[in-house]
Amino acid sequence: MVALANGRCRFHGGKTPKGADWHKPVFSDGKTPGGQDKLNRKLYDLERARQKRAQRLATMTPAERAAYRKWHEARQPSQAARISYRERKRQAQEAKAALAHAAGRDSADPELLRLDEKIRRLEEQAAALMAKRADTAATIEELGIFG
Repeated sequence: MVALANGRCRFHGGKTPKGADWHKPVFSDGKTPGGQDKLNRKLYDLERARQKRAQRLATMTPAERAAYRKWHEARQPSQAARISYRERKRQAQEAKAALAHAAGRDSADPELLRLDEKIRRLEEQAAALMAKRADTAATIEELGIFG
């Protein structure tokens, strides 16, 4: 097999989309000879795969569906989703700090102390869930296709 212009194999890193485009269909140029047929064939194959997937999900037992849902949730989010999550978290922390400073909170107020404690507990729970999700993602290989 001849390498592409970038020196890579077309199957092992030359034509496979990277990052956020991973597992997204790549369509050929419809203006080339046979390009329209290739595009139509790819669209047909994608629709057929979607229908087969929907049929497979419809015929699953509740236990199989639960295992599938568990497998699906165990997968890592994309890099763009992780970056977006970190950015939203950073903005929320900045807003929280700005509001706390602007309000000049009285730390002796029992209601504020109770709310601060509740917020701290919820943040700990969220951190524990995120750590559990990361641990679960590491075991995907052990789960097999549906757990």
